[in-house]
Amino acid sequence: TMATLMEFAASGLEREGGSRAMASGLPTVTTPPVLHWGSAGRKALDASGKRAVKLLVIATKGSGTRALDMAVKYEGLRKEGVLLLEELSMRGSSLSHEKLLDGSVCSLWGRPEDGGLLILSLSTAISSWRGHGVAAALMAGITAERVLVLDELPLRNCAIDVDLDDDWESDCSLIRKLPTDAELQRLASVGADVQDLVSRCPLLESGVVVEGLAAAALTALHVRSLPAVLYVGLSKEAPGQVARAHVHEDPAYPLAALLRVEMARAGLGAAVKKAAAADVLAPSAELGNLYL
Repeated sequence: TMATLMEFAASGLEREGGSRAMASGLPTVTTPPVLHWGSAGRKALDASGKRAVKLLVIATKGSGTRALDMAVKYEGLRKEGVLLLEELSMRGSSLSHEKLLDGSVCSLWGRPEDGGLLILSLSTAISSWRGHGVAAALMAGITAERVLVLDELPLRNCAIDVDLDDDWESDCSLIRKLPTDAELQRLASVGADVQDLVSRCPLLESGVVVEGLAAAALTALHVRSLPAVLYVGLSKEAPGQVARAHVHEDPAYPLAALLRVEMARAGLGAAVKKAAAADVLAPSAELGNLYL
């Protein structure tokens, strides 16, 4: 099933690549994406010129970046660099009066205390035809023991049946995951608690197409045999929109809960931000403990 899903993602990338971009009128760019390290980021590079981390989190604009803002403490974070894309101007971008991890610039954030967490927060959607270059830039500049990709997928674009008008059947009703083969092998070697929130998250259904940077990054990680998981939030709206009538319809909340568990598993509990009582999705004792 993993091979089938990865081949499906790869075929989707092929359809959206190169000549398709030209034919559809997408902007033509000639400069490859670049990871630009600031002074803080350069100090953290190893002898090979790469940033080594325990956990790299890549969050796409929308549910992914909002989940970051809910789950990661601002205290101790430092801005280490930015992702430079020719088609995205930073002119007029503002870092003030906006959420640190859900802002207007594609930024890299790290923690100087342990160096174990690195976050790429994307300020815009990145198409599949451009995602290959971004994924290559990330792989060239960062060495991560594990990678998490947080993405969003409109329900209207997939054949996944989720009853948003009923009570939640599980804590992850609006979340699906897609691990690489290397991640499955890692889990088999270390064992997993079947009652754990991460372990209970259902797999992405076969035939569901994931596009953009999420698909490109996961494909690159899979080919390189690196442990990685794609978490997809299922949204009623188009990607990036937040006008949801009820909290239980917003996938950013369970994505944030999963991210908290993943950071704690990686020994990065100091980076976890506890949620406010208003963020609790359901009255279950387990969710109360996770969110509070």
